[in-house]
Amino acid sequence: MSVPGLTSEVSAFVAGVSLDSVPPEVTAAAKRSVLDGLGLAVAGSRSQPSRVCREQIASYLCTAGEAAALGTSLRIPARFAAFLNGLAVHADDYDDTQLAVRSDRVYGLLTHPTAPVLPAALAVTQRRAGSGADLLTGYLVGVEVATKVAEAIAPRHYEDGFHSTGTAGAIGAAAAAARLLGLDPARVATGLGIGASTAAGLRENFGTMTKPLHAGRAAESGVLAADLAAAGFSAAGDILEARRGFFAAAGGGFDPDSISGVLGSPWTFASPGISIKPHPSGSLTHPAMTEGAHGSARRRREHHGGHKPPHAQRADSPPPGRSPGGKVQHGVLHGHPGHRGPGRAGAVYRYGGLQAGRTGPHEAGGARRGSRRRGRWIQLHD
Repeated sequence: MSVPGLTSEVSAFVAGVSLDSVPPEVTAAAKRSVLDGLGLAVAGSRSQPSRVCREQIASYLCTAGEAAALGTSLRIPARFAAFLNGLAVHADDYDDTQLAVRSDRVYGLLTHPTAPVLPAALAVTQRRAGSGADLLTGYLVGVEVATKVAEAIAPRHYEDGFHSTGTAGAIGAAAAAARLLGLDPARVATGLGIGASTAAGLRENFGTMTKPLHAGRAAESGVLAADLAAAGFSAAGDILEARRGFFAAAGGGFDPDSISGVLGSPWTFASPGISIKPHPSGSLTHPAMTEGAHGSARRRREHHGGHKPPHAQRADSPPPGRSPGGKVQHGVLHGHPGHRGPGRAGAVYRYGGLQAGRTGPHEAGGARRGSRRRGRWIQLHD
């Protein structure tokens, strides 16, 4: 089914949203995912895929130090920073997940929105010396577009082998970058047209280094698409709904009610929500892992007569000898094969009032709100 003007509707949303109009609970959830993504980028920078790709980018001898490859001292052109950071966020399979609304969705999941969108938004914000509010606005817009596109496209898209993080993510990243460049709706539509033509990623590559490459390429494609649109490049203005456009070619159709008239109403962050993972693995493994952890805890209690066993610690406590003020701990606690040791001591990332890396546990009251999950502590500063 075609919806004339759908791309124009999406483009108007991207260009027109103001941060002041976003409900506080949505911005709070978005900040949480931003900090989650920043921490993952630092942790993922230590993975083997990140090291290989970072060496490749360094070999290009780029001189424009526009944006940072997080977790490193490297500053490179924005598109390549987006690529490396997007790959790093997805490298540990620990990034957030969009929850599906419809029962026909494969596994009840749709896409990992932060991995492609946040790096694109961050790279453009850094290049333009923008603010934290700019970053948050671009990120919100990009995630909303990516998740609504993923919700709308026919299930065949994923069933037949497309990786929606790489496909819908490229469109969301283009939306985020276009918003941060201040493009008008017509040029946003062009950016979406370019981004949709670069959307890619095949599930056959799951289990290899190419899986996180999908997220990195989607982030990079979003930056490139918006830059080209800003420079006057041309593309179809109806790329989403056209007979040979994204929804038709990549999925064989789409549900217009899942995207038309519902962008920001409600925001995906509000309903159905975006889930932050408790374990660094595919979401389908989490129920069994959580139940296994609970079962182990019960058996330990029973074995010790209901008392805390000697030297036992909470599952969400830091390892012995390490304080909660330390570092991102993915490799230490979860033994990812790409890691050879603990994260860098004292690694901190701050941007526009947001901080990730060195953090502390929950603190009541005041302007500081804390969020703590297994092996990683984050704070949100208002």
